[in-house]
Amino acid sequence: MIDINILNGIVFGCGVILLISALLVLWRMMRGPTSLDRMVSLDMITSITIGGFALLAAVTRRADLLPVFVVLSLVGFVGSMALARFITPLDPNERKLLSKIEERRLDLENYRRNLLDEAPVHDIDALDEALEADARVAVRGGRGRARAGEEG
Repeated sequence: MIDINILNGIVFGCGVILLISALLVLWRMMRGPTSLDRMVSLDMITSITIGGFALLAAVTRRADLLPVFVVLSLVGFVGSMALARFITPLDPNERKLLSKIEERRLDLENYRRNLLDEAPVHDIDALDEALEADARVAVRGGRGRARAGEEG
């Protein structure tokens, strides 16, 4: 038979782990940056709540908490499916979530395409200067577009 102090220590340790994980998940939920992060955080909060109720059921030896597990699991599943339904892109080939570097690279490529489409450039050096200036603006995180000959 296991000593009751060891069991109390294990239960306390499990409770601390659940509390720490809940705080970290809440931090991720508040911080974001995308709705997908928040959706996954909400799923994790549901799982942590189920774990908390399971810990309570183990400590108190109550079997009547089983319907609570089932209801929380179903609510978490249905909520996840509903959110996933509204987040799915209309075009599955189109990528919605980009990192900052990918977004800047895409902006630079679009700018190059627009620059080449606007008017024919006969001076290749002016085109290179415009692209380099735009790259410097993108690296610094500026919002405006730099033009050829502008330093900033």
